[in-house]
Amino acid sequence: MIPAAIRSCEEVKADIVAKLAEKGVTDYELTVVESGSAAAGKMVGSCENGSKQILYSKK
Repeated sequence: MIPAAIRSCEEVKADIVAKLAEKGVTDYELTVVESGSAAAGKMVGSCENGSKQILYSKK
């Protein structure tokens, strides 16, 4: 298994989507941004060796 720190954003995002689907979560958006950027949303994952973050927000 590849450590989470060096996984691609698409892989991490797919894992998050699967976990949210299992919990029945709908009407959300996942956005990939550069780490440290001022973007709205809750950080739910990081990817590409920590250079990017995945943010969750309700629609």
